[in-house]
Amino acid sequence: KFVVEIGRRLANRPELTTLTNTNQHVESLYRILYGRSPTMNELTLAQQYLGKKPTAIQWSHYAQALVMTNEFVFID
Repeated sequence: KFVVEIGRRLANRPELTTLTNTNQHVESLYRILYGRSPTMNELTLAQQYLGKKPTAIQWSHYAQALVMTNEFVFID
């Protein structure tokens, strides 16, 4: 439940919901969660998953996936 809620809240952040460009949206999520830009490979994978017109549910699921990565969960 926790990760689902975090994904939903991330997807509904005001600074993200106003973005219409998928790449900018992904870039913003990476900056919020990881403090960096996505790599070209990460951006390509995001585009493949999200498609041209992502829905709010897709953004929520994508945010959940980013929150569950080792990069977010563990500190090096």
